[in-house]
Amino acid sequence: MKISNRISNIIIKLKSSFQRFPETALVSILLAVVGIILNREFNFSNDSIESLEKLIMILILAVPISTYGKLLYENNNKIKIRIFVDIIAVIILSVIYVNVPNPLDSKFMIRFFSLLISFLLMFSLIGYYKKENYSIFIIKLISNFFITFLYSLILYIGISSMIFTVEKLFELNLNSEIYLDIYILISTIFSITYFLARLPENDEKLKVIMYPSVLKKLIFYIIIPLIIIYTLILYSYFIKIIMIKEFPINLLSHLVLWYGLISVLVLFFINKIKDKNKFIKIFYKYFPLIFMVPLVMMFLAIFKRIFDYSITPPRYFVVVLGIWLFFSMSYIFFSKKLNSKAFPLLAIFLILISVYGPQSSFTISKKLQENRFISLLESFDMLENGEIIKNKNISEIQESEISNFIKYFDEYSELNNIQILPENFEIDDMKKVFGFEYNYYYRNKYKNSDIINYYFYIENEIINISEFDYILDMNINLSDPQTFKNEKIEILYDDETENLKIMGNEEIYGVINIEKMVKDFQTNHVSNDINNLDEASIYYDFDNVNVKIIIENINYATDQSYNHIKFKLLIDIK
Repeated sequence: MKISNRISNIIIKLKSSFQRFPETALVSILLAVVGIILNREFNFSNDSIESLEKLIMILILAVPISTYGKLLYENNNKIKIRIFVDIIAVIILSVIYVNVPNPLDSKFMIRFFSLLISFLLMFSLIGYYKKENYSIFIIKLISNFFITFLYSLILYIGISSMIFTVEKLFELNLNSEIYLDIYILISTIFSITYFLARLPENDEKLKVIMYPSVLKKLIFYIIIPLIIIYTLILYSYFIKIIMIKEFPINLLSHLVLWYGLISVLVLFFINKIKDKNKFIKIFYKYFPLIFMVPLVMMFLAIFKRIFDYSITPPRYFVVVLGIWLFFSMSYIFFSKKLNSKAFPLLAIFLILISVYGPQSSFTISKKLQENRFISLLESFDMLENGEIIKNKNISEIQESEISNFIKYFDEYSELNNIQILPENFEIDDMKKVFGFEYNYYYRNKYKNSDIINYYFYIENEIINISEFDYILDMNINLSDPQTFKNEKIEILYDDETENLKIMGNEEIYGVINIEKMVKDFQTNHVSNDINNLDEASIYYDFDNVNVKIIIENINYATDQSYNHIKFKLLIDIK
């Protein structure tokens, strides 16, 4: 096909998209206009700029929700439904707009992305309404997205290159902001319109034979084998922790969640084609049951974290995603005739109850964390008759603990909603209320503080290792136990005692307490600057081994809120 014909077809598609989805076309134009206005930085007041930034976020949410009226109209052919849905969409977006905080906080951003995901899932459900093969429809949407992205990228590179060439050849002095203007126009008006232009029409039938051959081969021969190997690795780890009676590491929650999410998506996509391959059919049938063991271990790890530090929104969402994975896998395992719409419907329900209502992550975590905060103040003798009093005898570490809670409340709950705090309390009132300044951002002090921070760039240093038998790069999160070993030597890190044990032949050669090592290192350094290899080196002489540690990075918090250390470990067996 000639290039002119391709361009003509694209223009026709864009025109039909504008006609089919005029509401969304209007939203994309508004997005472009507001984006260019912000890019050009006209002489607006700060309030005006903040209002425009809020409007950008609302318009992003409006992109999927503005399609609902037209899609429902196509399914029912009733103009009243389209008008009603459009009015409801405007009301919802208006309510969200007036509730956007200034400045933006983590609570709103979590709600924003939760709503965006929910609106996109709902868009797929409404677009799929009365059609067969929902998984094929989702694959088509994903394919359309990448095709739109590719076209948009090529269009941006082409237009930008032409502008750059004209500017240089004709010695023009164009404003550099024009390149971002082009990006905004393409990523809004063109991308949104072209994506919707490729959306299947209401009467278009989606059949299993339309399943992309490349995707089928990718899932059958690459993704599923990788999932199986990953599962074997997890099971090996579970056998290990059972044998040594070790509790699962905190990182396990994230590793299982991503693996579980990908697995559910794979099972979702192969539902209609699983019978074409005997091995895939067996995988589809039994994998949901096999997955339950990693899922249980994930729940054990996250609930231990919750038991130790109570609920926060991120931990709440880990539990919610785990619940979605459990019900999704259970449904796949027990269902005789799978209804694919159940997955996004359950996801939308869980997302919305997680961010709104009395059972939301913010409400529950606020209540529990406020109780922890009250208990902390009581332990510091800073509460009297339910009111906060000053205590001049608390340490700097204790001040930081209180500041951490204030930061958390300010980020997720809004300080005015914390009952134990005085009315209209702000961070600037810390000195007046608590007797000390808010010191969260001043924790990186180098003497007598709760965080010890050092960094040494070692890449261009030549290290003499002739006196040592082994060298090991160690990158340790001090809240997680770790093991390193070969046939002759074993190095164990115990997160409870913060001890690093060097062992061989079932004998302990030496024990290094990380907390003591870090504090001794701090004592011997006036500042956090490490100027050379000698200053970065620590030596230990044990009966059976000589040990040299070369510090690369220390980020050590004595309150255990965050501990990380990276170093080279050199070992000489005597």
